[in-house]
Amino acid sequence: MATSLLRTCSSRAVAIAVVLASFHLRAAEPPPRSKELEALYQQAEAAMKSLDMVEARRLWARILHLDPSTMALCQLGVVDTRLGRWDVAAEELSECAARMPPPKNDLERRRWEVRHADLARVLQEVGVLHIFTAPGVVPERVLVDGRKVDRADRVYVLPGLHEIVAMAYDGRIARVGVTVKVAESQSVPIVFQRIESPPARPAGAAGGPLAPTREALAGRAPSGVKP
Repeated sequence: MATSLLRTCSSRAVAIAVVLASFHLRAAEPPPRSKELEALYQQAEAAMKSLDMVEARRLWARILHLDPSTMALCQLGVVDTRLGRWDVAAEELSECAARMPPPKNDLERRRWEVRHADLARVLQEVGVLHIFTAPGVVPERVLVDGRKVDRADRVYVLPGLHEIVAMAYDGRIARVGVTVKVAESQSVPIVFQRIESPPARPAGAAGGPLAPTREALAGRAPSGVKP
């Protein structure tokens, strides 16, 4: 009797474990794509097979907007590499490589190696800027050649001259010009000029703006003439 009861409990425990395992497997699966998204994936893959990189980029950019997945980001980086958009491809592929988890099988390992090889290839065509400010000073916005950058500590650029504009929260603006060589890493300090303090008010003076002096109203007197 006891043995039969023990077997029954063990069977139920195994059944529950199988159900829970199946539930976790289903929960880990990505949600199904919408019809629009599935159609875009098919069109993007077809454009790449036909070597229409311009159309492929448009489609992958649309896919990334709708579905910000690692796959879409990596594919966009591959397309930009083929289009020779080295600086943009470097940003995309570096983020792609950072997102990829450690490979668990031969297929994942092959993908991991290919994407890292793509990134290494692109980095031979660009330079990288590390833009920084003084400790405690956080700029409101940083522009490189008029383009806002999301992270100023690593900005990939094409070789040549570039203008960096940083804007502080108090309205100050700093401009720096740098020349970058291919495969060069360069640190770029940003220094905001101090805001000059207003002139000191005489002791006992009332509030409000300081009144202009007689010299300021009359202008500078000619040489040798007393005001």
